[in-house]
Amino acid sequence: MSALTAESPSRTAARVTAPTGPGDAPDADSQPWQRAEARTGALDLVVVNRADALARVTGLLARHRCDIEELSFDATDDPDVARIHLEIAVDADHGTRPIARQLARLLDVIETSAAA
Repeated sequence: MSALTAESPSRTAARVTAPTGPGDAPDADSQPWQRAEARTGALDLVVVNRADALARVTGLLARHRCDIEELSFDATDDPDVARIHLEIAVDADHGTRPIARQLARLLDVIETSAAA
């Protein structure tokens, strides 16, 4: 087997260069990695008060590439139940309802409600 070097055509063909100045940037339409227009939505969850409940919720949000703007985790009168309030950046087209449906499928989530 031969090692690829910097002069190898297959190595240089795969390189992607980032724009270096404001005049070098391509149009926004040609950048597939850019997010669609995002807006902030609120989610309120009632979860089982276990050590990994928050990790499961934030893991699902990470898999769906949601940016968490605000997070609060509060105890309730029942020591076995906790409340999570999330403000997340979501695509303007979809809103928070699809994310709330996915969160409702988690075992630790007892109740979900989505605003916006």
